[in-house]
Amino acid sequence: MINIEEIKSGYVDNIYQKLSTLDNVEIKKCIEDDEIAFRSGLKQHYGDEEFVHMDSKSIENVLLAYSNLDIEFGYTQGYNFIVALLLVFIKDEEDVFWCLCKIMIDMKWRELFLNKEN
Repeated sequence: MINIEEIKSGYVDNIYQKLSTLDNVEIKKCIEDDEIAFRSGLKQHYGDEEFVHMDSKSIENVLLAYSNLDIEFGYTQGYNFIVALLLVFIKDEEDVFWCLCKIMIDMKWRELFLNKEN
């Protein structure tokens, strides 16, 4: 459904690895302060108290990479849920990053988040 190779073709090789390991102290602090592990839990069944606990490190890696890619947008609360949901269905965190880029940039969800803050 999403052609990840097409999305990646506009960027330099290994960009995800570079962005997800870039030492951006301010963004890392925002992500850590947001308690990603707790906030990104997904209910397993409606009405149940059981949660699917996500790999918070994978979520943090994708969030850091996207925040470093889109410096103007940075990190804001809310899109960690998009990342967590994508990780339920897509196990490769780099593929999740490219799907997030598609959603945020090409599908213009980024603008929805920016407008919400104004």
